[in-house]
Amino acid sequence: MLTIKEITGVSYSTVSRALNNKKGVSRAMRKEIVQLAEELSYFPHSSARALVQNRIGVIGVVIPRTGEFAFQSPFYNHILMGVSTYARQHGYHLMLGIHETESYATLYYRRLVDGLIVVGNRIDDQNTIELEEKEIPAVVMPGFPEETTHRIPSVNSENFKSVQQAVGHLIGLGHRRVAFILGQMTSKYSLEWLAAFLDAFEKHGLSPNPGYVVESDFSKTDGYRLMGELLYIAS
Repeated sequence: MLTIKEITGVSYSTVSRALNNKKGVSRAMRKEIVQLAEELSYFPHSSARALVQNRIGVIGVVIPRTGEFAFQSPFYNHILMGVSTYARQHGYHLMLGIHETESYATLYYRRLVDGLIVVGNRIDDQNTIELEEKEIPAVVMPGFPEETTHRIPSVNSENFKSVQQAVGHLIGLGHRRVAFILGQMTSKYSLEWLAAFLDAFEKHGLSPNPGYVVESDFSKTDGYRLMGELLYIAS
């Protein structure tokens, strides 16, 4: 890769201002520098730019799941597409970490990313809690239950309302043996889903069968297995 030194005849600061469309460079000089950069296939040195701008231009996206699980789930695919589109509009690239075991904070301290998004965080994940404790720029999905002391920024969906409506609809149709395959209870998703499930039954003056509420590892394989067991129990 060519460095800024290979664009000759002008100073470092002049080249930088011209390529970044900053003030202090004449129109003719800017045109000459930009044309020369294109001819030489010049790209600014990312490390040098990071030092000057105090910005890496990369956002880390951590999915604390196995690669097989993360890429099988359409949930993560849609999130990654949305994050990627928005990041690109604001001049950022993404660095994806699947099933990370080391501290997420090290990605920030090693100057690999400007901040982190943890997708599908567990409420017992110390790596996520560390981000909050060290005040590292981070956002988590779905976050932590409201009754906890953790206040790291989070994005969540209408888990409670959607499940409550779905279960209420089934009960309204006359169904009473309603089963629910939850994820692991270390996820805020599962905690909210279970609360909504129980609330829907309570609003209709009913009690669900505890044996019809089971916990899975969020995978399709486990969901298939548990569905088979539930159908056998209900038969």
